[in-house]
Amino acid sequence: MLVFRLPRLLRSAPVARPQTLSGFFALSAALPPSLRIVERPCELAPDYRCNSTLTTVRTSDDFALRDMALAPCKVLVRSTAFAEALSGDHSVDPEQWVVNMVDENPESPTPVDLIKLNAKVWNVPLRKDILHRVVVWQRACARQGTAKTKGRSEVRGSTRKISPQKGQGAARHSDRRSNIFMRGGDAFPKRPRDFSYSLPKQVQRLGLRVALSAKRHEGNLAVIASSKLNDEPDYVGKTKDLVNVMVAKGWTNKVNMGGGGVLFILHERDEALECAASNLSRWVSILTPAQANVYDILRRRTLVVTREAVTALEDRVLKPIKR
Repeated sequence: MLVFRLPRLLRSAPVARPQTLSGFFALSAALPPSLRIVERPCELAPDYRCNSTLTTVRTSDDFALRDMALAPCKVLVRSTAFAEALSGDHSVDPEQWVVNMVDENPESPTPVDLIKLNAKVWNVPLRKDILHRVVVWQRACARQGTAKTKGRSEVRGSTRKISPQKGQGAARHSDRRSNIFMRGGDAFPKRPRDFSYSLPKQVQRLGLRVALSAKRHEGNLAVIASSKLNDEPDYVGKTKDLVNVMVAKGWTNKVNMGGGGVLFILHERDEALECAASNLSRWVSILTPAQANVYDILRRRTLVVTREAVTALEDRVLKPIKR
């Protein structure tokens, strides 16, 4: 489908600009049935994209819906669910279904329970700037800082001047250890250093809350009752069983295990699940609520959390900060 916008030349009576996505759909009555109005991607969620292209019309105070001579343009939006993250009541505790890890009847899975999530953790407005600050801080603190190269005073070689300064027609050089010669020292050699820096705890916790809320708004959050793949006491986790579960739940793609991978946050260690995921370290990660971080949450598409881990995450994020 083509994506349209109104050119600036079309001006008549100004059209009021809605502030919410529902307001944009309310204006669709003035358009033909083949056109729909949605929020522009730069205003909805500039960092997200979607698989399907919607037929959109940009509306503003200087744009009018007088003519349908529309100019085509490319607009990518990931999901209209992000409108909830940008406009809406963030004080309402969202609800989430609790499902079994392994269903008795895979063809018709039934939820186990319906729980309420804390709005302060799972219904936070999206803050791209906070996510960027936290991820950059995490990656900086993870750097080893052990890079080391030799300068001109450390490389092997004589300190004798290559040729006299004047009289022989040669270029003006000092010794062979200069950085302009092969096997010479670096002009600005790397030195071991510490790249880590401090980030306020309020920002760290806000980043974790925003990351968790983003997963829920995307629809990539799953709460499970238990992480057991099999109820047998002597069961040793098998990779095949874990892959079948993830494919049946729609958490990943069986063809190439793509789709961004899965992150499990468990309230306690599950050796069988860890053994089953040991061959899938490229696509599957397993953490505890104390180890949960923004970078690992964002790098995996699907977030799977146990019911007890949900409570542990909320307690960790909402715990008062010691001054």
